[in-house]
Amino acid sequence: MCFIGIITDEKSKKYINKIDKEQFKDCTFKIVYITDNNIENMKHIRFDTIVINKKINNIDVLRDILKSAKYIIINSDLNINLNILKEYNCLVITYGFNSKSTITMSSNTLDSVQICIQRSIQNKKSKIEQQEISLIKENQVDTYDIMLLIAILLIYNNEIIALLKL
Repeated sequence: MCFIGIITDEKSKKYINKIDKEQFKDCTFKIVYITDNNIENMKHIRFDTIVINKKINNIDVLRDILKSAKYIIINSDLNINLNILKEYNCLVITYGFNSKSTITMSSNTLDSVQICIQRSIQNKKSKIEQQEISLIKENQVDTYDIMLLIAILLIYNNEIIALLKL
C-alpha cells in the first residue's frame, strides 16, 4: 500500500473523505492529510504522491516531504512558485483553470462536468493519452475537488473514473 499526502482545506477534506469511504475501498492507497500543524511529523513518511491544493507555510519541511514522492499533483491556480518542483525527480501533474494545466475543466453544468486531460500522463501501469472525461454530478461539488480526484485516479486506477459518483 502506498501513501498519498494531501494538503488541502477542511471543505475539500470532508468531500474527499466521503468519496474515499464510499468508492475507494479496493484502492491500493491510503490518504493522509498534511496540515501546518502536523507537517513536522510527516517528514519521515515516504509518500508516493503529494497533492498540493492549498498553500503551506513550512516550505523547508515540505521540501523534505517532496523528496521521496514519485508524483506531485498541484493546483496550478494557487499562487505558488512552481520552479521549486524542478529540483525533484518525479512526475508533476497540474490541475486548475490555468490553460497550461495538465488537467482542466472544459465544461461544467448543474448535472455534469467535462474534464480535459491536455497532456499524456504515465501512471502506474500505462500511459494515459489526451482525452475528455465526462462525469455526472449528483451534488454540488467544488470543481477543484473533481480535478484533484481525477488526477489521483489517473495515477492509481483510471478504470474507476467512469464509476465515480460526484
